[in-house]
Amino acid sequence: MSSDEEAGQWQASGACVSSSRARLLHTDGVDPTLFAQLAGYIGQVSTTLGMSDADRAELERVAQDLHTEATSENPAPGRLRQFATQLKDKLLEAGTTIAATMGAQMADQALAALVQ
Repeated sequence: MSSDEEAGQWQASGACVSSSRARLLHTDGVDPTLFAQLAGYIGQVSTTLGMSDADRAELERVAQDLHTEATSENPAPGRLRQFATQLKDKLLEAGTTIAATMGAQMADQALAALVQ
């Protein structure tokens, strides 16, 4: 799969981002499904957040990194935590739109799943 195809996959997939694959990748008690869903959601709403082009590009880059990690053979909990936290911080900086608030809540849910 080319990098353009991969980028399109994480952007267009939203809540069903490789969910069937992500569900199969439970390693070390980590369910990466919520992280993959968060990455897909960011891909769908990033243009609606009113961010500068540079900030939006950075948000999308981190979301793609999260998607790549969440759908990898052995997703590392520390990297999932790092990327999800970065996304949450960037969403909170973006302002109080419904899309940003929902994204921050999705990040919280994914991060809470790491603790369980």
